[in-house]
Amino acid sequence: WAEPGQVVISAATRHLVGDTFEIVDLGAQELKGFAESVAAWRVLGEGAAESRFEAAHPGALSRILGREPKLALLRRAWQQSQAGVGQVVMVSGKPGIGSGVSGICRLRGNLLAASGAAVDQTEAAYREALDLARTQAAKTLELRAATDLARLWQTQGRNPEARELLAPVYDWFTEGLDSPDLIDAKALLDALS
Repeated sequence: WAEPGQVVISAATRHLVGDTFEIVDLGAQELKGFAESVAAWRVLGEGAAESRFEAAHPGALSRILGREPKLALLRRAWQQSQAGVGQVVMVSGKPGIGSGVSGICRLRGNLLAASGAAVDQTEAAYREALDLARTQAAKTLELRAATDLARLWQTQGRNPEARELLAPVYDWFTEGLDSPDLIDAKALLDALS
């Protein structure tokens, strides 16, 4: 009963997504393999919130500060692992605030770039972060990954490709243009012109 291109979710998923998406109640649906009917909702598109955390805690978000010491620790661990010294690093955070797999892939790309790793490894990490963010419809994570990948391409003289990647992601945003992520993306787009 879901048409191609549609997303239909269960009650459990509906509870998890909160106001992250615009949803329409489909009522109880008879499904093959289920003895009882199942409540279902169709996802129409993104809601106003950019994350499940924001959807559950409106107005509670503030700018994240103090990342540099933790990033420096991760860089040191990466460098030591490249030198053959075994390392274990755990990255954790509350769900929905950017510590998901897309964020970790992007962080891996940043660490690879900072350590001078092969460009194709760095690009692969950024592409994975970008793909995951798009799959999750996480526009802020998509913007961050696209900005990092575009910056990498800029260092390779691939400015037209970088602009073609970043411009539509940046243009999606209609508010919050004074946020650090959007200011960074805009500055890079200006430099790519």
